[in-house]
Amino acid sequence: MVAYSFKKQFGPPILANTKTQTIRAERLGRSRHARPGEQVQLYTGMRTRQCTKLGESPCIAVWPIELHLRAGIVFANGGWIRTEEDLDAFARQDGFRDWSAMVAFWTAEQAMSGAARSSSSATSPGSSWRASTPAPGTRRSCA
Repeated sequence: MVAYSFKKQFGPPILANTKTQTIRAERLGRSRHARPGEQVQLYTGMRTRQCTKLGESPCIAVWPIELHLRAGIVFANGGWIRTEEDLDAFARQDGFRDWSAMVAFWTAEQAMSGAARSSSSATSPGSSWRASTPAPGTRRSCA
């Protein structure tokens, strides 16, 4: 089973079933991302005293994602996302208010990690999960 830890800000959207996907960097070594059909555990604050298990859910899909922040386009699930309406919907599935909030988050993340590039683009795997019933002892089901 694969476990994912999220920043605290994403806990409420996961619990509200509005964040149903995650964008992650490639993993190195023996560690790997979830595969479709596998259960994933969703947490905030993993490896800290504030660790909270949000729930478990099956992974339903994994696909490459390209974020082109400055250009305002995304390649995901085999197609380009270009319209403002579709970009906002994609951002909401990832736990953001809209596309501009997602761009602000990723721009800040890149700056903090020193990974900012002139193109402001990134390619990463994306995963989606399905809502499920709460696991015993968890606060509530994940998105």
